[in-house]
Amino acid sequence: MRRCPTCGSTWAKTDAFCPYDGHALESVEAPTVDAAAEVAPSDAWIGKVLDDRYLLEQKLGEGGMGLVYRAKHVALRTQVAIKILHDRDARNAEMVERLRREAESASRIGHANIVKVLDFGRLPSGLHYLVMELLDGHDVASLLARDGAFAADRAVALLVEAASALEAAHRADVLHRDLKPENLFLTRTSDGRERLVVVDFGLAKSSSGKQAKLTTPGTIFGSPKYMAPEQGMGRTLDARADVYALGCVAYEMLTGKAPFEGETPMGVLNQHFFDAPPAMASTGTHAPVPLAIEAVVLQAMAKDPAHRPGSMAALRDALAHAAGLPAGDPSERRDTSIRFSTAGREPSGRVTMERAGASMAPTGSMPAGANSATHGVGQRRGTVPMWAAVLVVVLAAAAAALAYALGS
Repeated sequence: MRRCPTCGSTWAKTDAFCPYDGHALESVEAPTVDAAAEVAPSDAWIGKVLDDRYLLEQKLGEGGMGLVYRAKHVALRTQVAIKILHDRDARNAEMVERLRREAESASRIGHANIVKVLDFGRLPSGLHYLVMELLDGHDVASLLARDGAFAADRAVALLVEAASALEAAHRADVLHRDLKPENLFLTRTSDGRERLVVVDFGLAKSSSGKQAKLTTPGTIFGSPKYMAPEQGMGRTLDARADVYALGCVAYEMLTGKAPFEGETPMGVLNQHFFDAPPAMASTGTHAPVPLAIEAVVLQAMAKDPAHRPGSMAALRDALAHAAGLPAGDPSERRDTSIRFSTAGREPSGRVTMERAGASMAPTGSMPAGANSATHGVGQRRGTVPMWAAVLVVVLAAAAAALAYALGS
């Protein structure tokens, strides 16, 4: 593990310097199980009820900002994840504000591929906490370490979801500023579909500059392996810095290797400043990546922000086009797209309307008190019942016979 000599926060071995104060991290030995048991024979939080609502059941992890636990809402019996700020940061106004911004940013975006924030509070002791949806799965970093590069079609499908989520964040005036494989989490929906969730908005900030600054101008923060050149230089950022970072993540997902590696943070940053990323074929760690997909990823990693896709939506649609996928936000298609199927005609002759993946409720399952004429379930707008069609034909035939009799 690695530790910041300034603030004392601990990070994974893959991190090079502290995202919060920019200092290079030092390698330290992680405590053994026996040593950890001697220091803390049991976690003091386990079994406690937080704010009279959340029963803490299991420690899930620890990061630079705090501890993360699995918990249960005592009244609703629902499972959640809770991040509790470290004791040492209880009176650190900057860290408290970062946690508050993480809560505010994620909850304000409200996208299917952004982690859901459910609550934010302060304990009598002064500690602040954040309540989130509990995600069951693995982050992209652990999957890359375990399995290597992703298949191109799977990688692009997931990157399209990530870009859609970040486009929603940018529309809500939120820059992530710390995109990396550890902050992209893969879980599954109730129907078994793979879902990517963007997490950890601890370094997020307003792209319009309306928020108070928490870092000294020129301070470098974030993860150097995925950092846009302008971010590494401490310049003012816009959405294209996140585009660059997601391009770096895409490169690693497709090849199994980060585009730039180095012994020191500055060594990595210098490559972001001056070097072109190696051709994907030269890494030799993956199946061939289609050239059209590689071209989009390399464009996202252009040194000059003006040469990148101008938005996450543009990057998303370019990736989708290169992979032969539909443009647009997949979550919106799943939620609102309707297709018409003639294969499932109802006995009345009406055409069945289906949402992506599931038929709409049949007439018999209408909510109690609902009117079929107003809700459009029993008799859908634009459809004609069989008896009405027959009546029209009969009346037309009668009219024709009467006209013939009068004429003769």
